Formats: sequence, structure tokens, C-alpha cells
Amino acid sequence: MDFLVTMTTHVPQGTTEDTVAEVRQREAAHSHKLAERGSLRRLWRPPLQPGEWRTLGLFTADDADEVESVLASMPLRIWRSDEVIPLQPHPNDPNLAGIGLGRERLIAMTIAVPDGTASSAVDDKLSREAQRARELSGQGHLRRLWALPAEEPVRRTLGLWNARDPNELDNILKSLPLYPWMTVTTTELSPHASDPATLKCGVAELRPPVPRMILVSLSWALKMSRGQVLCGATAVTRAGWASSALAATNEYSGSRESCNGTSTGLRDLQIQRRIQWQQ
Repeated sequence: MDFLVTMTTHVPQGTTEDTVAEVRQREAAHSHKLAERGSLRRLWRPPLQPGEWRTLGLFTADDADEVESVLASMPLRIWRSDEVIPLQPHPNDPNLAGIGLGRERLIAMTIAVPDGTASSAVDDKLSREAQRARELSGQGHLRRLWALPAEEPVRRTLGLWNARDPNELDNILKSLPLYPWMTVTTTELSPHASDPATLKCGVAELRPPVPRMILVSLSWALKMSRGQVLCGATAVTRAGWASSALAATNEYSGSRESCNGTSTGLRDLQIQRRIQWQQ
């Protein structure tokens, strides 16, 4: 079962910066362990006011007691209050992993069927909504979808959506058959340094046409003309060039927003290696 947790941290007045830094470091390490266990799925930063420290987390647990145990194990819990929302499975959930190419948003939808609407009309809209959800997930826009607690006849959903900009998102939402019956609340999301989806971004295996010696220039996102993007500082498995590629990426200490091939601020390392491709 999935849970959306709003984690708000209030550091006590008089706490030293060194103490805060030490707790944050332990929090990051523990978050990585929780991700490896499968308890922590995602982390985001919601919009914040100056001085606010708040994080949104997607957790998986068998029940509310287990998710509370997970939250209580986190080092920042000593200064934190957590608001937990249980998320129920939704039949239209595409369950897409990763981040996608645009900006992520959590969108809560409240769907109220107008009084007097025939049941056949409701069924028709629900059927077309499911079809449109499949299309949008195939385009990478709808990443996840859950049902929220609600009282009949109202339906409530929470979706993780991806779009380049507000205009694209607006067009996507208006294309939904149920849109005329919806009230929509959107939460803009920013990347979190400990987000498991970023940390676990896989390295695509590159397959050149023939074994050959090539000269490549390595940057934070390693780009090959005939392959996909490799995300830096991630394990590389191609035996012939793993050590060179990984060593080069580790020399770059800059940051990136995401590990999806659209990293910002790419800077060439000006490091070149002669690499032997292995079939």
C-alpha cells in the first residue's frame, strides 16, 4: 500500500549548524537504505515560503503501523511532524517508474457527477477516461494514479503528472473526458537530492555497430551519438570502458536536477579517453 507523507521540519532555536548538517547527513544515508528496502519510493520539494523546510514523500508499507515505524526511524523525525495520507489502488494507474522529461506535479482531482446524469452517461465517460489515461501514460504524462478517500457519489484521485510547462498541462487536463466534472488542485514539485528515482536512474547499455576505437568527450551526462544518455556517477557495466567512464564522471562534482537526459548546466569535463568498445 502506498502513502503520501508531508514531512515538515522545525529545527529548535539555538541548534548549531553543525548539528543540523550532521542530522541531515544521517537522514540522507537512511533514506537511501529505505529506498533499497523498497519502503521509500519518491521524495519531492513542494513550493516553500522563506524559512520553511518541508518534503513530500511516497512510501510503501503493509499498513499504517508499518509506515509509522518507517517514519519514526528517520533521523529528522526528532524535529519533524508528519501528515500521512493513505493512497488506494486505482484501476487506471500506469505505475510508471522514473521521472520523465518534463516537470512533475501532483494533481488532486475531485469528480462530482451532476445530479440527474444517467448512469449510462457516467459509464461512458469513465470508459473514455480510462482510454485517455492509457494514451497519456503512453506519452509519459501520467506517471501514477491513486484513489483518495471520498464519500459516494464523489470520487477523488491523486495523480503524478509530467508536462513541459503550464500550457501543456492545461491542454492535457482539458483533454480528459471527466474534466467538466472535475475540481483540480495542483502541487508543483521540485527535485529532492535524496529522491530514489534520481539515485536509482539506470545506465542504458550502449551498443555500437562494431567494435572499434573511438575518442569520446565525457560530461556529467555522457552522450554518445548512437546511444542514449548515461547518468554520471552511476555504475557502468561495459567491461572495456567502465573504469575510464566512471572515473571521468566522478571527477565532476557539479549537481544536476534529474537523471533523465535533460540535466541542466552540463559542463564538458574536457577529459578525453580512448576507449575500446567490447561486444
